[in-house]
Amino acid sequence: MFIFILTIQSIYVFSPENNSNSITEDIYKVKVTRISCTSLILDIIKEQSEKHNMDWKIIYAIVGYESEFNSNKIYTTKQEKSYGLLQINIRTNFPKDKDPDLLLNPEYNLDYQLSNIKEIYDKGVKLGLNNTELAEYVSRKGQRADWNNKENVKYIRYSINKYFQEIS
Repeated sequence: MFIFILTIQSIYVFSPENNSNSITEDIYKVKVTRISCTSLILDIIKEQSEKHNMDWKIIYAIVGYESEFNSNKIYTTKQEKSYGLLQINIRTNFPKDKDPDLLLNPEYNLDYQLSNIKEIYDKGVKLGLNNTELAEYVSRKGQRADWNNKENVKYIRYSINKYFQEIS
């Protein structure tokens, strides 16, 4: 017996751990497997990138770097709280009169943030940045990585390149 539950970003498969004949026993002994389903997110990335006239591959790499395609990701520190695919900081980048849970909707999150970063994206294109540099530039909101922190730069470049390789 298998039970499938489809959410916007994942498929959860529930299956008994053993071949028990007892339904009650099966209910309490289930193994939960999360199957990443980024094709749904990929379609949204392509749609929103086209709407904002941006290269979907750049946005794909940024989303991978920011949230690993987890539209429900909420990152919290003492001063910051960031939501969704593009990790929008609700303290500095989101109207206080709106519900931040809106940012957990992948379409809303991408539409909102891509409209905010379009100017930065266009500036990076005019600067002639290559794909990796452009994705880094946009994800850092127009600031270059801290070149004194070589490990930070290496991590950002490694992460972004990893997602470019996935789609190449």
